[in-house]
Formats: sequence, C-alpha cells, structure tokens
Amino acid sequence: MTRRLISASIIFVFSLFFSFAQGNIEVTRMPERFFWKISGTDAEGKPSAVYIQGTIHVGTEELYPLEDGVIEIFDSADRHVSEIASDEIDKMYSMIQTEMLTSFSKADGKLVLDSLEEKEAEALNTLLGSEAVALLNRFEPWVLNAAIEGMVISSAGFDPLLGLDMWFYARLASLGKKTTGLDTLRTQLDIVEYGTYEEQVELLKDTLSQIMDPEKTRAELEELYNAYLSNDEERMVAAAQLENLKYSEINEEFYNAYYEKMLTDRNKSWAEQIKQFLKEGGTTFIFAGTAHFTGKDSVFSCLK
Repeated sequence: MTRRLISASIIFVFSLFFSFAQGNIEVTRMPERFFWKISGTDAEGKPSAVYIQGTIHVGTEELYPLEDGVIEIFDSADRHVSEIASDEIDKMYSMIQTEMLTSFSKADGKLVLDSLEEKEAEALNTLLGSEAVALLNRFEPWVLNAAIEGMVISSAGFDPLLGLDMWFYARLASLGKKTTGLDTLRTQLDIVEYGTYEEQVELLKDTLSQIMDPEKTRAELEELYNAYLSNDEERMVAAAQLENLKYSEINEEFYNAYYEKMLTDRNKSWAEQIKQFLKEGGTTFIFAGTAHFTGKDSVFSCLK
C-alpha cells in the first residue's frame, strides 16, 4: 500500500551521484534531493536539458523549504511538465465525482462486504466508521480502497496538500504559468479503478491485511517518508522491498499486469516524451513521482 501511496517502489539502487550516456543523452544525479538533469541536443544540434524533480505525493512541513537551486531552475525553465496537466487538475474533483456515480451503477447492487471476511469488515468499520462503510459498500471496491488509503495517510500525519506536486502547481499559478501532463487524468483514474470487481476485491483485501496492525503501517509509511527526506535511496529500497512481499497472495498474472499499467507502461511513455522535449530544445522542468525514476524499470532505464 505504501508503494501506491508514496510512489516509492524501488528494486535496484542508483548511486547518490551518477551519470550515464546513451547516444547524445546523458543523465546526471544532482546533489539536491532526488533531482536529476538529462542533457541532450535539440533538432538543430544545440544543447538542451530536462530537469527532473522526483516528488512525493503526500507531505508535512518538513519537506520545505526546497533547495534554492531547484527553485531557480524551475522558475527559469522554458516549459513545465507534471504527471497531470494543470488544466486537468482543475477538473479532477468533478471527474472523480462522475467516476463514483458510474461506479455505483457498475456495482449493480453488489455489496463489497459480502466478499470480505469478518475480521476484514471489522477493520473497515474501525478505520472509516460504520456509516461510511455502509454507504461505500454499494460502490465498486476501488472506492473503499481509495477511502482507506486516504484515511491511513491522514492518520499517519501526512497531508496530500503538502505534497511536492501541489507546491509546484501553486508556484506555477503564482507565475501565471501551467504544466502539460505526462499522463492524462484518465490514465491515472484507470489505475485507481484497475481490474474486474473481483480483482478490486483482492486489492482491497491486500490493503486491509496491511492495516490490521496500525502501528506497523504507520511505521512503514514514516520509514519511506523519512528515507525520502534524507535523500537515502538505499533506505527507501529496503522499505519498498518489504512492501513487495505483501503482494504474494494476489494472482501473479494479475499483479504483473497491474504493475505494468501502474509503472512500466507509463515509464516507457514518459521516456519517449522526454526525448521529444530534448529535441524541441530549451530547458524543461518535470516534477513527478520519485518511483518512476528509480529501479530496473525506471524512466532512465527506458532512455538507455
């Protein structure tokens, strides 16, 4: 669950300072926290650059202030890119409401609690309250899963509004600028809603199995978060590897397809977009989840 919440699914580690070149593209790990520079050339052979700030989608005041070097590059960049374009962020809440109404219809009278064991239902009621569970019980399982994850984040003291992505969106607005998106909002909603009704039940069960011990769940979230704060990839790897083990009870074929949709397929798409930004020239600043820029299936691996 913490992998989905904080986007920190890491399998292999990049060294703290590294660079590699492929053709006319060179990737350099900068000294700032989870910050990279990709150097290349545009269509005319002139130098171009893409800077990437790996973000964490929830946060506390401890994330701030950001390093001066990052802010200077951000403010002066020729283009800005995020996971979801600014215009789509503005309509996100209304689209989610529409998705929930659609989910109610697609559930077609099924009740999620009918698919859960007694201890799982008890965990739901404890976390969300019986009234909320009774209401969300009539939607597809992904709605309950999203509600649980939101509540766990809040209970652990993390705030999505303090995530780095929201800070960058707000700063752009103050500068009168907007971002384009590496994903569409539809792409990200498809991940949240992934799977058949039965498969969504399995993902919900997986989440519930992790919150049976609230203190342990909180400790795991804090470990990933503190690893991010300290710019410690090895520490994040260790926490994420524990998380990987928790998916062993889910059908392997289903999980592999889910993982590809959640991470691998998007990373391939992002790599192609980065190549295009380099060709177009100038300086591009991307802010997006750190998980996409670490590990064997990372965006950087796709650039090679």
